[in-house]
Amino acid sequence: MSSKTILAASLSLVACATPDVPASHATAAQEAATAASEEQAAALHARQYRGSATHPTKCEPHGDQEICWSSTQNPTAWHLKMAARLRKEAAYHRSISKALVRAEASKCGGLSDADRDESPFGHVEDLVSASPRYDNSKLTGVTLVFRYVPGMTVESLQRVVDCHLARAEALGHDEPDVPNCPLLPGVHAKVAAVPSGFAVDLTTEKDGEADELVRRATALLAKPPLAGRE
Repeated sequence: MSSKTILAASLSLVACATPDVPASHATAAQEAATAASEEQAAALHARQYRGSATHPTKCEPHGDQEICWSSTQNPTAWHLKMAARLRKEAAYHRSISKALVRAEASKCGGLSDADRDESPFGHVEDLVSASPRYDNSKLTGVTLVFRYVPGMTVESLQRVVDCHLARAEALGHDEPDVPNCPLLPGVHAKVAAVPSGFAVDLTTEKDGEADELVRRATALLAKPPLAGRE
């Protein structure tokens, strides 16, 4: 089953509360798989607990342990502690998965299948230019300009860009048809109208990623348009 299929199937599991997604995370499917694995491990530990198990030697009160509670003398009690710890970790990864699923569904809701499934930067025939962005002489990203095409507005292009950023977070950055797509997880995007069409400012705080954005944008502009498109 593909990650996109797993993500779609997970939509019905989204809870009402949306936890914050940490800066470093796996895809929604991978986070869900991690949660499932930890739940299985927790169940294994829980099965190894025996309430009636005791140490073979008699408890002798000493130090800060003055009472020989039965629970402290059960050699399998640590399995319960481990099971609780693993269930807590499973819940954490499951919450991340659900949050990523909800964000993708929210950002992509209402878009056509074509706009949801194909990166806007796959339409290289409509790209006009790309230029590096600087902040106090520091490279922070790149600006790509699309020529105006019927139906495109600042709002509609922003929605498509935001959808693909959310999909990159939820599904991983997997654009086989657009190997140089600059919509990497964590990148910030802002669309604005310019005389020649619509500019998409892509910025990042990650070290070295601004150079990668410029490289990808340059590669896109060097790619010939698809045959049959004008």
